[in-house]
This record gives sequence, structure tokens and C-alpha cells, in this order.
Amino acid sequence: MELAKSTRDLEVLYFRTFHIIEAAYRKELRKKRIAPEIGAMLAEISRLKNPRPIELSRSSRRRPQTITAIINRMEMQGLIKKVRNERKTNTYRIRLTRKGLLAYQKVLEIDIFPRIIQALSDEKREQFRECLEELSDRANKSLK
Repeated sequence: MELAKSTRDLEVLYFRTFHIIEAAYRKELRKKRIAPEIGAMLAEISRLKNPRPIELSRSSRRRPQTITAIINRMEMQGLIKKVRNERKTNTYRIRLTRKGLLAYQKVLEIDIFPRIIQALSDEKREQFRECLEELSDRANKSLK
């Protein structure tokens, strides 16, 4: 029974912390006039280096229709360019435009997590990283 309570307490603590940090990011993105879902996509596109929409869908764990809607919105705002595949004309990659790169720089200026994580020693940060990697791997396996 004690283990179940301890696990539940960890779960509540995890979600509370996640939501507090997420709300702080959303607030900072709004100050920079960037919609939160756009900020997240700018980061994913940069990290994945000119991904296809399906790659964005997988990495962000969002439905393809949602990704398509966000991509179309980003294209209308001039943040991305769809680069068609010459061999497969029905597929394309997503590339950040100059305007998209500038917007992504604004996202990178947000230092909420680095300020928060500074409270931990180097050793605890490394332990935290290892724990998150283990949990992420476990969660990914359970979703397959």
C-alpha cells in the first residue's frame, strides 16, 4: 500500500511540475507573440533538420491532421517553406525560412527550464536525465 501511495504522489508531483513549467513557457511565448504549438513545431523542425510531416507527427506524438493544420498555418505566416521531393511529388520536407529562424531564436531565448534546473547539482541533473531517459523509453515501448 505504501508503494502505491508513493507512486501516486510521484505522479501528482510530476504532473504538477510539468503543468507549472508548461504554463510559464506559454506565458513567455505569448509575450513574444508566438503561439505555443508554433513554438513547439519550430523547435521540432529545427531539431529534426527539414523533416517530412510524418516525422513531425511521430516525434511530437500528434496526429497527422493536426500537424498538417499547424504546418499550413506556419506556411501562411511565412515561418516555413514546403520543399517538394523531385522524385516523389506527393511528399515534401519542411524548412524554416529566415522569418522562422528568427522566431525560433525567440523561442531559444526563453530560459525557464535552465533557471529551474540550476537548483540541482550536476550530479542530480545527470541522475534526472538518466531517469527521464528510462521513463521515456518505457513509455515509448508501452505505447507500441
